[in-house]
Order: sequence, then C-alpha cells, then structure tokens
Amino acid sequence: MSRTNIGMLICLAWIAVYSSCSKRKSSIDLYYQKDIISVWDRQPDVMLDTTQYSLDLFAFLSFPSQIKNLKCEKMEYVNGFFYLLDTEYNKTVFVFDSDGNFVSQLGRRGRASNEYLDKPTNFFVQAKDSQIMVYERNAHRIHYYDNKGGQTELQVLKIWPYDAGTMFDGHFVAAFDYKEAGRGMQLGVYDSDEKLVTPVIELGENHVYVDNERSFKLSGEDLYHIPHFSDSVYVFHSDTLSKIIHLRFESLFLPSEIIKEVDKGDLEKYRSFRGIMYVSDYYETNGYVSFLYSKNHVRKKCIIDKANNNQYHFTNAPFKGLFPGDKYAVDGESIYWLVCEDDVVDLNFALENEVVKTELSHTYSLIRDIIQGKYSLPLIVKINIEHQ
Repeated sequence: MSRTNIGMLICLAWIAVYSSCSKRKSSIDLYYQKDIISVWDRQPDVMLDTTQYSLDLFAFLSFPSQIKNLKCEKMEYVNGFFYLLDTEYNKTVFVFDSDGNFVSQLGRRGRASNEYLDKPTNFFVQAKDSQIMVYERNAHRIHYYDNKGGQTELQVLKIWPYDAGTMFDGHFVAAFDYKEAGRGMQLGVYDSDEKLVTPVIELGENHVYVDNERSFKLSGEDLYHIPHFSDSVYVFHSDTLSKIIHLRFESLFLPSEIIKEVDKGDLEKYRSFRGIMYVSDYYETNGYVSFLYSKNHVRKKCIIDKANNNQYHFTNAPFKGLFPGDKYAVDGESIYWLVCEDDVVDLNFALENEVVKTELSHTYSLIRDIIQGKYSLPLIVKINIEHQ
C-alpha cells in the first residue's frame, strides 16, 4: 500500500474518532433506572362482582348556579380535594372539598392576567401544599394558583411547548411538537428562568413527540410523561430523568415503519393495524398503577393492583352490570369515580336494549339507583377493590 493511501486512511480514521468524540460531547449523558411492566392485554376484560369490591356514595358536587354543564377531561383527588378540568363548556379547573362543596374556580376566559386567553390544557397539584399549576398551551403561559382560586404567579413562556409539567421546585418539563422540533431537542427540563437544565433526546424508535394535550401526569413527587406512539413512560424527579418504564404488551406494539407512514400523511396501514396503538395517562400511587392504551383502535383502561399484581383491563369500568362514567382518580388504595348527567342519560337510552336491561339486574344496587335518577348529579362514588 502506498504512503499516500496509508496517509488517507490515517486521516479518515482520525476524522471518525474526532466526530465520535464531538458527538458524545454535544449531548448530556443520562443515568436512569430501567423498569419493565408486563401488560397482559390478551386476557378478557375483568368484570368484578359485588363480593370483589366495595362501593360507597362519597360526595355530591355542588356547582355554582351559573354552571349548567360539565365535561370533565381530567380528574385529580389530592389532600382531600377534587380537581376537575373542563376544557369544553367552562374552560377552567373546578375545586371541591371531600364533601363535594364548591371551593373555587381556577381562572376563567378573559383578557386579564389571571384569565385564560383560550383555555387551560393541563394542570398539576402539588401534594405538599396543594399549589396548582395550570398550563395554557395556546397562550404559552403557566398559571399558579392556591386551591382557593387565588393566582399566585403568572409565567409567560419564551419557549412554546406542546405540553408542560411541573415538579414545583422551580423546574418544569417541556415537550415540543416533534415536527416543529425536527431532529433537535424535543423534551427538556427547565428552571424557573427557562434555562435548559437537562435536555432529553429520543431514546427509542417507538417515541414521537407530542400529540397529546395532557401527556404529563403528576403523582406524589414524580412527573410521568408518555410521548405519543410510545410504549415507555419517562419518570422525572426534580431536574432528573430518574426512570424509564417499558410497558411490555403481549400484543404487537405499533411498528416504527407505520409511524413513519403516518408522519408522511399515509394512514392506510395505521387504520388496518391490529395491536397496541399508543399509551397515555400513566401514573402510580402506593396502591395502584393506572394507565390508558389503545388496542385495535379501541380505547382501554388498565389498573394494576400492586399488592398482588392483579391486572384489571376494561373499556368503561371493571364492574359487572352497568356503570356510568369513565373518569376516575386513584388516591392511595381508593378509586374515586365521577358520574355526570350525560353518563346517566346515555345509559338510559341504552336501556331500551334487552341485553342492557339484563345487565341492569346485575348492577350494584347503589349504581342502579343512580341510573334510575334517585340521586342528583354530578356525584362521586368511592371504590375499594378487595385484594384477592
């Protein structure tokens, strides 16, 4: 081999080493725990009978007289208070105490600094002192409230994330629209001055940022985030990505090849795909794991009992008979289920069906009374699943 060729090879090798080192230096090494949760999505939906759970009428919600309709998109129960996000009718967050008494409304639409230019898209409640952060995406603003409805701070962001979540220690996590971010940083931890503390790059093929207005969920001191079309959960603690939880489904998860076709606007393969499409709304308490997923284009819910690893998969509610409503909040080992007027109206229409009438006979007596209009709505029932 000539001296010229040897020199060229040495030069190319040096460039490759330099490029590799430069690439490593340009990114931040992330050290995080990796967990796996096996999801038994092929088992039939679990329908618990009345010997397997207890149910109590917990609270009637007393709305102000001017509130005529409620469309709850997100429900939390923290430190004895219920928080309900309504982005459709009232465009605000309502707060109730554990007896259902109206406590406050966190902002309203308007032009003032303590009002929403459009609508709130997500909210988070700090367990330590019940401070609330409300993210208003279309105005790229973060509102901070106490649970009596007083605004304590307004932050107008210079950056414009698709969704944002907070840990209430001066840090928040911002997720950007992946098409706008391109191959740049798509997820990052920021301090209160919007200084980027920890950039997080895409860590696997099945991750697309972001197509979910509520892709963050706060539980305790941990902030959970699931990118769209993802089978993994990112867990943040303060300014740190502390854990990634991989949800290992029995069924095939949406392949990256189809995700690329969707990105190009071709939905044909996506519509015909049979398997797991996405995961959302993941969070944990000391008693349960709760999340949503889509299988064969049907939205499913899953609650995992940590005491025995029992998994309850269901489309509406995991109870035999009829059960109105699909919004619930898990707190400790109890589940709080919201029942609204629209939920009962829909069931009453369905009662004309003979099969549904038969289901009514298997329904918990208290729920049957609610469906038959014996209680004023909306209300919340408290459920405790018996550990088998």
